[in-house]
Amino acid sequence: MPDIAKPFDPAEHRFGPPHWFEDLAVGQTFYINSRTQTEAMFAAFQMASGDNHPIHYDREYCKRQGHRELLAHGLQVAIQGAAGGGIFPHFIATALPNGYGIKGLLVAGIFAASMSSLSSALGALSSTFVTDLYRPIVRAASDAHYLAIARIATFGAGVVLVVVAIGFIGDDKLLWSAFQWVSLIFGGLLGVFLLGVTTRTRGRDGVNVLAMLLPTVGLVVLKRVQEQFDTVYVAWPWWIVIGTALTYMIGLSSRTKPKPVR
Repeated sequence: MPDIAKPFDPAEHRFGPPHWFEDLAVGQTFYINSRTQTEAMFAAFQMASGDNHPIHYDREYCKRQGHRELLAHGLQVAIQGAAGGGIFPHFIATALPNGYGIKGLLVAGIFAASMSSLSSALGALSSTFVTDLYRPIVRAASDAHYLAIARIATFGAGVVLVVVAIGFIGDDKLLWSAFQWVSLIFGGLLGVFLLGVTTRTRGRDGVNVLAMLLPTVGLVVLKRVQEQFDTVYVAWPWWIVIGTALTYMIGLSSRTKPKPVR
């Protein structure tokens, strides 16, 4: 039984021996493993919960409210600090019986759950490469040929993602930075999409490209200014809104080129 009066030192923390339910008694106390809350955890819980209050992602807002750092979601702290949270691999290795394949089934289930999200991303990358880049160049080919190219593209995309992941090992701000950078371009994409859906006589190819580029360049400048100075600050979730509005308005300024009558 650990001495709960002694200050907790993460460096000395060790998992205790496994207990069955009948071994537990009222009044027993156990340490739970410590965890460091990273920005990736903040961002993931923000997406899962839909709680987009700036106190969870906007450091400047937190400072104005008197907080030194980002404030974690209440339920995020609760689930990360739950007794037994994070010891599942330890339980698999030490408590499950050997020789029955149970350990292998649980590990396979964990990998299957992770692949269910990764496979869709790899499939989308492969489909985009074949449909938008390869097929317009190589037109006279069979479906079997395109299928083979799609499989090669899937493998190539997986290799690229693995290399990128290895290159960013130890960077706990990668997910947060990725959200910021995609916010710079998603506004332009959404603005052109809305232009095509809501109008039939506005927007043309050249102007649409310009309408996407100008807001993106402006937002990149805004991002750099915010990183260098404290005079102007716009939280990154608003960048998509700004980019969408500017792209849509620029696209409305031009008329769609009429199709020639045959």
